[in-house]
Amino acid sequence: MDNGYRSYDEDAATILNFVNQAQRLGFSLAEICEGISDKGAATPAPTTIITALRRKDAEIDQLIESAIIKKKAIAALLDELQCVG
Repeated sequence: MDNGYRSYDEDAATILNFVNQAQRLGFSLAEICEGISDKGAATPAPTTIITALRRKDAEIDQLIESAIIKKKAIAALLDELQCVG
């Protein structure tokens, strides 16, 4: 009986879960598509995932460092302006 819904195999659900998790971790769809280059696999090989996670971890470290520098600059400017005002 047709219920109006499409049915997908288990690999499709695995891929969807992988994509959702990767997006929550900050990966773009382009980065995710790069990782799923092996069309026969539902998800990338563990070594591919590990490499991507390490790269994303390093990117986040850089963003944190940049944010800390900006925060310090804002605090310094606030102090300077409060002394003047």
